Amino acid sequence: MKPDSLVITVRMSTRTAATREAVYATLADPSTHLEWGGDGTGDPKFRLLTMDYPGGEAVIGTRFSSTGLIPMGTFHDKTVVTDAEPGSRFAFITEGVLERPRRQAWRGWFEHRYTLARD
Repeated sequence: MKPDSLVITVRMSTRTAATREAVYATLADPSTHLEWGGDGTGDPKFRLLTMDYPGGEAVIGTRFSSTGLIPMGTFHDKTVVTDAEPGSRFAFITEGVLERPRRQAWRGWFEHRYTLARD
């Protein structure tokens, strides 16, 4: 990332009745991302379309790619898992390209970190 790049940090938290292990299992299985980030969004203009992944539980170093839609266009992502501690935390870095009609493609770098904790 260049020193003059725009950096935006977003932090969110939520509560669930699911166990930390169940949440981790969902995050660490890229096939589920296509379910909850695809048709599960309920929004035909904001969702994953495809996932390419090696299968099984993702561990540090696992790579996968995806395509999807957002209102501004179609994105193509390449992702690598950077942290994977069952029942505790899961993280990955995504490099994406957003193809936009009538505009230059936009490139972005995203770090996703999930920390699973009890109340």
